[in-house]
Amino acid sequence: MVFLPNELVDRILSESVLRKRDYCNIALASHDFCALARRYLFEDVTVECAYCTDESDPARALTDTARRRLRFFRTHPDLAALVRGAYRVDGSETFRPGDPDYQVKAIGRIWDAIYAVFPRLEQVWDEFLVPPSTLPACTSTLRSVRSLWLTNEAFTWLRHCRNLRSLNCSFTSEGAPVLPSPLPFSLEEIRLDELYGPPTPFLDLVRLSSSTLRSLDLCGRLAILTDFSGLPALETLRLSVCGGQGRADPAHEQSLLRASLPTLTRLKTLVVVQHFSWRRSGGVFDVIAHPDIVALFPKTLERIECDDEPTLEQCKSLFGAPAGTSMRNTTEARRWCQERGIAWRKARLG
Repeated sequence: MVFLPNELVDRILSESVLRKRDYCNIALASHDFCALARRYLFEDVTVECAYCTDESDPARALTDTARRRLRFFRTHPDLAALVRGAYRVDGSETFRPGDPDYQVKAIGRIWDAIYAVFPRLEQVWDEFLVPPSTLPACTSTLRSVRSLWLTNEAFTWLRHCRNLRSLNCSFTSEGAPVLPSPLPFSLEEIRLDELYGPPTPFLDLVRLSSSTLRSLDLCGRLAILTDFSGLPALETLRLSVCGGQGRADPAHEQSLLRASLPTLTRLKTLVVVQHFSWRRSGGVFDVIAHPDIVALFPKTLERIECDDEPTLEQCKSLFGAPAGTSMRNTTEARRWCQERGIAWRKARLG
């Protein structure tokens, strides 16, 4: 029998390609391996909710599976302390108004129950995330908060999250907070979800994070920020374009890119997706696959990620195929890129 050193097993466990089943198999191999795999087995928890069939009623209730899951961790605090990510989702289960089998709770109360069980959370996500009623134990460990409407009430909570590094947020036309300078945390990633009203609160957040910000998602708001020279650490930019669909003008989107690209002096990754309302094959590359746009790509750029595949002509324009290069289909285009050291991997980015 061959015995692997624990140090090697620990390195194997840290690989992001492993699935939960892989961790289970390693944990079953030996007592020592089980101790090493435990933190990966309980790294994150999904809490699924049932929702009311009456669309006018926003009621939610924990499913039986979610209740049993929380009960398990409540009785095993040593395992609950290993959980780093908590995600509340609406599943497929529904209930009728007044159904006695479902104990209706406001989303804030559901999160209070989650916070009470898991004291060392680093990431929380909810499509309708609301700030907690009292400061939970994980406030000091939180590093990533996703899908939060950034209001005065929300910022009252966030100002205590000193280790916060990633914020996925939305802004309303009223109730936006007045942000202090300096911020009580150092953001490395900001993602904009929704923006109603003037962009000033969002731009203030970006400006106050300028020295540490490495990743920025403007969603579909290309026009609100075209000068990135004030963000010296920015390495990843994510944009959403319409690609000429709807009332969008691809020429206008191209003009915004022409203004932006020269100011992105340290950019390594450019992520371009189509706006969720307008998706069609080649739409992203209708905007970026033009010689004058490609010429402005910063020399530091290492990777372009898209939720799309270029047509043959767009591929030639984007990757500099010489005149006369014949690519009759996507397979040949992919092969042409691989022969020139251009990695081609279609990723689904939402």
